[in-house]
Amino acid sequence: MFRQMQTCHVVGGLVHDSNQDAFVRFATAPDTWMTRAAIRRAFRLWKKQRSMALSEAQAGVTAGKYSDFKVFLNNAHGAGTLKPHDSQSNQLPTGEWDYTTLVSEDKDWSDPAILANGNMPSDKFELQIVGDSHIPGTGANQDKWSRVSLIKSWLDSRAQPDDDQPVVPATLSTDPLANLFDEVDANDDILDEINTEGDQPPYDEDSFFGMAASAGSSNNLQRMALAHTSGSNPTVRFAGFSAICGLVQVKLTTSGAGTVEVLMDVLHDGDRI
Repeated sequence: MFRQMQTCHVVGGLVHDSNQDAFVRFATAPDTWMTRAAIRRAFRLWKKQRSMALSEAQAGVTAGKYSDFKVFLNNAHGAGTLKPHDSQSNQLPTGEWDYTTLVSEDKDWSDPAILANGNMPSDKFELQIVGDSHIPGTGANQDKWSRVSLIKSWLDSRAQPDDDQPVVPATLSTDPLANLFDEVDANDDILDEINTEGDQPPYDEDSFFGMAASAGSSNNLQRMALAHTSGSNPTVRFAGFSAICGLVQVKLTTSGAGTVEVLMDVLHDGDRI
């Protein structure tokens, strides 16, 4: 019943390992302004598409009561379905948990496989927060994409910073009035430094944290907390952190078979993204 469009706060937690040699890492989507901007953009587009479709529908047609904006963390997250369990590892009964689907007519209509499909279906795809590329579509409908990376999509649609127009004109250091009180030649050097320093962004404008070109399931995620158990300390604490959209990757490494339990203390309400 918790909405994804918020940052959930993990106050802290415990890791208990029966094997007494577990290394647990917790990672989330990068907590950066780029990530938040990408998610907000997708949320706005999702709301706009639904609003436009419902405005053309017959009176009384509305979205489902539990219809909500839900995205995957990364491509590995989309490979399986997570099920809730109780304290004794018994799977709990579940209802519907359906991830957001966007619909587009942006398909390669020159593709013979698509033209051969008589009903000319639209392109339907789900969303994931991080990833250096979109996931191509498969199946009879010949979808162009099956899942779209929000960070890559935001970067590809964003106007790039203009680093060719510095605030200070290049000719300022030779201007007679600018040099009116120039008692030594240092003023020219100062103006040159002002002209060149900070005229480009302090980040790579062509690639952001969250879309590194790598296939690893943990890449593009931000590590938030660690816990390492031992024979003398089978139960350890880990520090709190915040998780965008409430999505956390738990990566476990052990030297042998055993049961590892993770307990998280999570606040009720998070902050809107």
